[in-house]
Amino acid sequence: MSAHKLNRETGRYGFKAGSVHHKCCETCTDPESIALLTNLPGEWDPILEDEIHVMASCPRYNDIREKLNENTKNLLQTDVASLFSADNIKECSIFIKKLNNERFRKRHESVSLI
Repeated sequence: MSAHKLNRETGRYGFKAGSVHHKCCETCTDPESIALLTNLPGEWDPILEDEIHVMASCPRYNDIREKLNENTKNLLQTDVASLFSADNIKECSIFIKKLNNERFRKRHESVSLI
């Protein structure tokens, strides 16, 4: 059972079930492109919003990733499972919390320039 609300997971249920475009990353995949690709014959490789994509490659979170220590940045690219070891769990937990806060920031919240 998953404990997150990324599109890869929420796109599996309710009216969204059965449609890959509800599982795609909204930052990396243009909705119009998804609609076109979905209607074309053949296979296409969508960019799904899953844990690895959000943690390691989605540009929406680059600012958060840039502030990680070099070891954690390296593990994101080479061995994600090691992020959850005793040596790395504290920074990993803070990192995931920041990702979650950014992903689910309320629409009416504005970024302060002060």
